[in-house]
Amino acid sequence: RILKAQTRKYKLHKNVSLLSVAQRCPPNFTGADIYALCADAWFHAAKRSVETFEIDPSRSNEASAEEVIVEIDDFITVLGDIAPSLSLDELQNYEQLRQKIEGPSR
Repeated sequence: RILKAQTRKYKLHKNVSLLSVAQRCPPNFTGADIYALCADAWFHAAKRSVETFEIDPSRSNEASAEEVIVEIDDFITVLGDIAPSLSLDELQNYEQLRQKIEGPSR
């Protein structure tokens, strides 16, 4: 749901499966990490569009922000550059704290 919310204003290529992107993310990715992933993927796609325009100026419509199309490769490329902001141990500590505050599950 977070990926869907973060990409709602993006034009996603038909090859993008948000489920596939989510499955590639480390289990300790936070909402902030997912925000960074989406923003960086969009930026990567925008950079590709500008480079395409520089090579072929007749494709100028592909260089506008409204025409940036984010592809699965954009997500995959930037996933390799983003480290989770929490370690698995830190995430476990926060989960234990949450359980303490909320009490036992029903």
